[in-house]
Amino acid sequence: MDTTKKTPAHVPKEIIFQIMSSLLPADKKTHIPPWHDGTQLLLAFSRVSHATHDEATRILKQHCIFISVTRARRFVRSLNTSLQSKYPLPSAFTNIERMYVNIIGDESMGRVLDIFDHVGASLRSLTLDHYSTEIDLDPSNQPNWRRCFKKLTQLEELACTIDILLMACDPHNRDTGGPLWPNLKRLGIIKYYIGFDLSWLFAQSRQLSHIVLRKAVNPRFYLQILPQQQEEELSYELPDTLITVAISENEDQSIQEQYAEDDRLHVLKYALRGKRSYSEMWWQAVLGGKLWELGLPGSSTEAQTEAKTENTSEA
Repeated sequence: MDTTKKTPAHVPKEIIFQIMSSLLPADKKTHIPPWHDGTQLLLAFSRVSHATHDEATRILKQHCIFISVTRARRFVRSLNTSLQSKYPLPSAFTNIERMYVNIIGDESMGRVLDIFDHVGASLRSLTLDHYSTEIDLDPSNQPNWRRCFKKLTQLEELACTIDILLMACDPHNRDTGGPLWPNLKRLGIIKYYIGFDLSWLFAQSRQLSHIVLRKAVNPRFYLQILPQQQEEELSYELPDTLITVAISENEDQSIQEQYAEDDRLHVLKYALRGKRSYSEMWWQAVLGGKLWELGLPGSSTEAQTEAKTENTSEA
């Protein structure tokens, strides 16, 4: 009888880490929902042992902080429980840089404030969407929403609907509590169906240089990027360099012409073609981390959709 004691085989951590990453996209900017196979695999590795916990959690925070309406409740409840504990805060709640958050309306404000209050010091990229095609936001709550948004002191990329941006706006620059997003560089308007003057944002986001717009629902809903050139002297300085604005090639011709006529804008056109609806293709760009590549020469999004990039300023 063989009584030799057998030593359990150990798989090197490097191989385990490769397995953990095998189901994930190479692009770290891609948002992955909780039901994705890669997310489930990472969650399993984060719980199975101390050896894999830190690396699995780190990758999760790169790709998978995806907070739906119901998950927002659980996230805030778990966060508050951890903060009240005598033990160190779990690493899942620290140094979060990318996040997708889905809200219902004003009733989500308390949870959003709790989340932003915690992640505001580290969050650099945010996609803020709402649950249904219409969102119930009371204009009287605008100061409270601005208080939420001002927590995002390190924010560099924001993709949101026009409704949400409207709740953050301060067109008369009356807020004396400091700039809203001082580090904001890229802004994506996921949906807009009202006319809106965006020029106030440049007073508070001096680094803003790249804007991506989805097609307007109606030609009347022109989005004013910069103040009218004939306006009186502003109380703030506009950027010295051209603002890159990417618009749909299916945008109404009158809107395209207004953007092209402004020599302060560097206008690009993009196309989203395919069997899926335009809305689905657009969201694929948003959640796939390709939003800021729309219209740029040689971008992967351009290659996938066989879109022809065109600078309307040269038209």
